[in-house]
Amino acid sequence: MNPDIQVGSVEGKGTEITVELGWKPDYVRLWNEDGTAILEWHSGMSAGHGVKTDSSGPAPITSGGISPSEGVPGESGYGFVIGTDAVNTSGKEIYYVAMRSGAGAL
Repeated sequence: MNPDIQVGSVEGKGTEITVELGWKPDYVRLWNEDGTAILEWHSGMSAGHGVKTDSSGPAPITSGGISPSEGVPGESGYGFVIGTDAVNTSGKEIYYVAMRSGAGAL
């Protein structure tokens, strides 16, 4: 698998979740196990923002979305934070695809 693309899943908590990748992504796509909502973010967006697509169609969100996580220098934590948007439902699996670009990527 390409080291600049990571896929996985985490269990929703309804509170913020940090997903550690070892690098900061440029694009993240999330969807919940029910398949009722997709949340996307790219590095041109502000932290906590995103575009959510559900049965009503796509709509921008300005809080509770996805944020990059820089971690703590010399420690883990580089990746992204899943906010409290409805895609993050307690006890429900959240699936993700994260990608990075730039020097040495893709």
